[in-house]
Amino acid sequence: MIDPRWSLNLLPPKGHADVAAYAYSLFDVARLEKERLNKPESWLANYAMYRGQSLNNFTQGKKGYSPRKNTLTPVNLLFSNIERTVSNITARIPTGEVVDLDGVQDDVESVMSIQLKKWWKESDQQKKTRDTARQMEIYGPTVEKPVRNPATNQPDILVTDPFQFFPAPGNWDDVSLEAPFICFAYLDYISNIESSFNVKDIAAEDAYDLMGQSREDAGKAGSNIPLGNYSDAVVVGNKGESTDDRKIERGIIIEVWVRDNRETTTHTAQPLVDETGTVVVDEVTGLPMEQQLAITKKVCPDGIRKITISKSKDPKVKGEWVVIDDCPNPNIN
Repeated sequence: MIDPRWSLNLLPPKGHADVAAYAYSLFDVARLEKERLNKPESWLANYAMYRGQSLNNFTQGKKGYSPRKNTLTPVNLLFSNIERTVSNITARIPTGEVVDLDGVQDDVESVMSIQLKKWWKESDQQKKTRDTARQMEIYGPTVEKPVRNPATNQPDILVTDPFQFFPAPGNWDDVSLEAPFICFAYLDYISNIESSFNVKDIAAEDAYDLMGQSREDAGKAGSNIPLGNYSDAVVVGNKGESTDDRKIERGIIIEVWVRDNRETTTHTAQPLVDETGTVVVDEVTGLPMEQQLAITKKVCPDGIRKITISKSKDPKVKGEWVVIDDCPNPNIN
């Protein structure tokens, strides 16, 4: 049982036994709300039509839409319209420049503008713009996740599959500024998870329905344009049956980005000064007098905390979820 005192206003501190369970409870709330709104089912339907299959050839069950047969529509006008729209949107490379605001003629703005163009090309932002435009045309929403690439120490943008994004329930004008938490779910090889996060005993999880991998069936007779990372021919077989090869088993990674406004207070001694700025001396001892100052600061500098959890098969773990990372916002420069 999770301690009932924990809430969005009082999160369990780092290292507490309830962190993993509480983080998963937030993810579960977001997942259930997403299912209540029938978002996975509507996205599967949109994707099926994009792949050239009529909804008349699909049956709707508890796990969304499944194909009755592979039948293409004679002319896939939706596919043609979407691809034409994406081409028009991304036909030109967007231009940007750094504007001089300080009035100092030092050519810094020109250097930064050139650096911006260089970053756009090296990080392949043009392709990501096409991916995000296509994703928005098919599903409605598109999810762009800003990150810091640790290999290059540069900012980057990840175009995330909508099936992997779980925002807090609510209607947000700007989810990044207003939502109390958002979650991302990914699959990765167990060996990668254990080596990257320095953990052991990660359990296998294919998350077939959660990740919308049934889109494999809708796309078998469709085009070869890749969309998202929902399928992996090496790992996932028919109907979500995973292979028995331990070397390529995958586990699930859930990131919970939550607002954490906890504060910590430290006390420090500083010399006592008078109104003229002169250090006050004790008349008896002749030593400078000191005063204790309380310094309060946030545990997370910008009030954002990232809790990363995964499933564990270790019987000693409380529950099935384990914290593999717990840190302040890693994107702060």
